[in-house]
Amino acid sequence: MTPIINIELIIAIHDNVLEISGGAVGVDKNKLAGALSRVEQQIHYNELNDVFEIASWYAVAIAKGHGFVDGNKRTGLSTMLTFLDIQGISIKESTGLDDMMVDMVESQLPHEILVQKLAIYIQYFVIRE
Repeated sequence: MTPIINIELIIAIHDNVLEISGGAVGVDKNKLAGALSRVEQQIHYNELNDVFEIASWYAVAIAKGHGFVDGNKRTGLSTMLTFLDIQGISIKESTGLDDMMVDMVESQLPHEILVQKLAIYIQYFVIRE
């Protein structure tokens, strides 16, 4: 079973994002827990085991969940990349993922479709050794 990202790690990732790139501090732990539960539901109830889809769920759920005052998209993206790193998967830099995160948050498409699109997209940028 792939390790599951917990709320404390997401908050630490967010704090690091703000330290690097700035932004307003503040978290609604209930909203963040709700976003995290979306991912956990996909893993457990839909028996999701594809690491790219799980990583994409973290990105979409956090970015669209608005658990933070600022930095939701950046934190979603960073959490996705952290999850992939934990799985031993590295993604090339300068892939346009930051722009894709903006497009996803502004999209009215269902989360499931956004996750599928993102999961396919990120696979093109895996560093293969």
